[in-house]
Amino acid sequence: MTTQSSNLQHGMSLIEAMIALLVLTIGLVGLGALMLTSMKNVHSSAHYSVASAIVLDLEEQLWFDITRTAVSSPTTGCISDTAIGARASAVVTEWEAAAAGGEGAWSDANRFKMPGISLAVGTTTVSGVDKDADGVDDVSWKTVPVTLSWDEGRFSADQTSESYTANITLPCRPNFLNL
Repeated sequence: MTTQSSNLQHGMSLIEAMIALLVLTIGLVGLGALMLTSMKNVHSSAHYSVASAIVLDLEEQLWFDITRTAVSSPTTGCISDTAIGARASAVVTEWEAAAAGGEGAWSDANRFKMPGISLAVGTTTVSGVDKDADGVDDVSWKTVPVTLSWDEGRFSADQTSESYTANITLPCRPNFLNL
């Protein structure tokens, strides 16, 4: 004797299809949120790269200033804080002028534009080494803390300020060069 079951299922029910659609929708919304976060991080990392380049530009120009100008402090042989501050202001002005020189919204210059940029030079410290133990530093250097700040948000509702901090070490003129 054969028994036939009358409740055999063929295919998916409507509830199973709705649950699968719900799981797919949650996954797609999560993927969209991940894309937005990824784009924000890429934008932020581009600004950090430009900030690093600006601070490196400042460091190179300060080293150049040391080699081509007279040392302003005969006691320590270090470049003055006033000269460092003036150079920092000039670097920001140069970068802003370069970013403003682009043609159209998608120019190379606009890629490097950082809104609300400001460069602050902190309190410098002078350190030295007395190699011949005569009480006078034979070699000394100046540490310059630099903080570059900018507005990160691309839209008015998302205006956050970011900053990049670095320490620049500048050599002072060795004392044996003091004539």
